[in-house]
This record gives sequence, structure tokens and C-alpha cells, in this order.
Amino acid sequence: ISVYRLFSIDLRKNKIRRIECNALHSTNLILLYLNDNEIEEVHEDGLVLTNLKHLYLQKNRLKVIKFKNSSYNRLELLDLSNNQLEVITTDMFKDLANLKEIRLFSNKIKDIQLKAFNRLSNLLYLDMRYNTIRIVQSSAFVECSSLKILSLNQQGLMKVHSFSDFENLATLDLSQNLFEDLPNNFLNDMPNLKTLNLSFN
Repeated sequence: ISVYRLFSIDLRKNKIRRIECNALHSTNLILLYLNDNEIEEVHEDGLVLTNLKHLYLQKNRLKVIKFKNSSYNRLELLDLSNNQLEVITTDMFKDLANLKEIRLFSNKIKDIQLKAFNRLSNLLYLDMRYNTIRIVQSSAFVECSSLKILSLNQQGLMKVHSFSDFENLATLDLSQNLFEDLPNNFLNDMPNLKTLNLSFN
């Protein structure tokens, strides 16, 4: 569908199951609401939206998703919460350098691969609550130097390594996990941290 004149499209609650190849293409669209559907797959060429800034895909049935560089290179907000994602792969966000906010809470995420959030130097907010991650490697967040809020609570997390490139982090939520201890140098690279929640561990 060609939607060149539109700036926003709302397709919520339509029982959509799949985004086919070339389903939508536009150079003007900024907001796209696809949440509250039954989407299981988004073809990597399904959404060719070169000026899209906000993409809402929460409350679907996605297990895997790929983002093609030329279609999402201006994306700033991505909501994938309440899906069925299990792994955050190394290349999932690699071409989305303008992302400022990612919502991944309430999935089935078990693993964050090495450098999964690499090169997201504009990222400010990352919410990964209510998943099943057990270990977080410091290398998962390489070059996330702008990140201010990180939520990893209610995971069942047992181990977290010291983080680097977190000089702007202001809020870190690690509550309701399974920590017994933390690395001695855990806070060394977080000079601007103002709020740390470790309750219910």
C-alpha cells in the first residue's frame, strides 16, 4: 500500500497475523501503530518507511524480527513489549543508530547476545522487565554511552557483570531478581547514577 501523504497510521486491534513484503511504503510516515494484533512475522521488506520515528508492535506474537537498515534508519522509539521474543541477537538493532527508546518488557527473553545493543549511542531508555534472563554480560551494552534509564527487574537474574560505557546512566533497576552478590567494581563506570534499586533479591 502506498501511503505517501500520511504522517500517521493506526492499525491496532485488526487481527493482523503477518506483514507481507512491501505491505507499506512511504517517505512521510512518522507514526505507525500495529499493536494489539496477532502478528507472528514481519517480512524484512514489509515496512519500507524511511522517515518512521515511532513503531508500536506491542501485544503481538512475534518470536523473531529483523530490521532492514534503509527502512528504519530514523526510528527513535521501538515498542516490542508483550511479544514472544526469546533472544536479542547481535544484529537485531545494529542498523538502528537513531533509537532513543526500546521497550522489550514482558517477552520470553532468555539470552542477550554479545554486543546486542552495540552502536546505539543515542539510546536513552531501555526497558527489559519481566523476562527470563539469567546472566547479563557487560559486552551486551558496548557503546550505549547515552543510556539514562535501564530496567532489568523481575528477570530471575543471577549474575551481572560490571558495565562499561555507562557514564550517563541515572537509573538502574535490578529489583526482584536472584542476586547473591555483585562485582566489587560494579558501580565504577556509572559516575552519574542517582537511583539504584536492588530490593527483593
